[in-house]
Amino acid sequence: MPVMFYIGIAVTVIAIIALVISVSVDSSRSKRHKSAYEDTNASDTEIRVEDIVDEPNSDAQITDEPVSSKMTVQRFDGTWYKSDVDASQKAIFSVSMQYNDSFEFRLEIWNGSQSAVISDTAFYTDETHAEYSPKKKVAILFERGADYVTITHKGKNSDFKIGSKYVIDGKFTETEPEYEVESTVTASYDYYVYQSEAVKTALSETLSEKDLALYKEMMENGLKSPIDYERTTDKNGNLINVDAELNAVKYYAHLSNGYDMIFICSENADIYLLFYNSEEIIYCTNDKNYYKKMPASFQAVADAKNIKPTYR
Repeated sequence: MPVMFYIGIAVTVIAIIALVISVSVDSSRSKRHKSAYEDTNASDTEIRVEDIVDEPNSDAQITDEPVSSKMTVQRFDGTWYKSDVDASQKAIFSVSMQYNDSFEFRLEIWNGSQSAVISDTAFYTDETHAEYSPKKKVAILFERGADYVTITHKGKNSDFKIGSKYVIDGKFTETEPEYEVESTVTASYDYYVYQSEAVKTALSETLSEKDLALYKEMMENGLKSPIDYERTTDKNGNLINVDAELNAVKYYAHLSNGYDMIFICSENADIYLLFYNSEEIIYCTNDKNYYKKMPASFQAVADAKNIKPTYR
């Protein structure tokens, strides 16, 4: 047969083979394309349709407010005055801006003619409580009552950048109290007599290491000025508590651990100290005339609690 006949057959066979390969490749490409599409769809199904909102639904509630905004909080708006102190240790708590989950506050505290300010943002912890916590294990706690605000704190005054002589804790009302001074004592005193070197030396010589540590903690973190003590004005114009029997300045302190303290000291460095809680009463003094006889104000505490004091 002519050579051209065989050449024609060869060309035809090659064309047929090429066509088969082309169809196979296209089919493979189609399958790969389809597989990739299916994989993409499978990935997309992980995203819920309701998470992608193009237009707001009239029935849906879309908000960026925090969860706490859903609470019906008792607001702290306004100005509140500490109600259980005298004029020398007054305090004013005011709220300038109120938000759904927080409020901006200013707490100004006096000690005599000097004052200190704590100002920041407190956040609600529930419907009637809020907290300002500048760092771990440190906080000022706010409680909203029916017609009052109670403020307490955890930590040291220095954690809030104020001195130890300022009293943070207290009950605040919307009406400023009428500060009164009622006293039959006429002697001149110094509120800061407890800071004198003579009194500090007497304390270190009289108290055990444990009692001295408790005294320092009480004076630094628990010092208060209750309204049931006899009062007068000291030589610097500060309103102070006094003990008429001992003719000396009287201090009261309370800690959240349950301990209370009454401390009396004179300019002659006579010291009288009473620690007490619900289980024990501890009495210390350097006055030989009162070693086994407590001052009347101390004895009244022991009688009220019906606890026999421990003398040290």
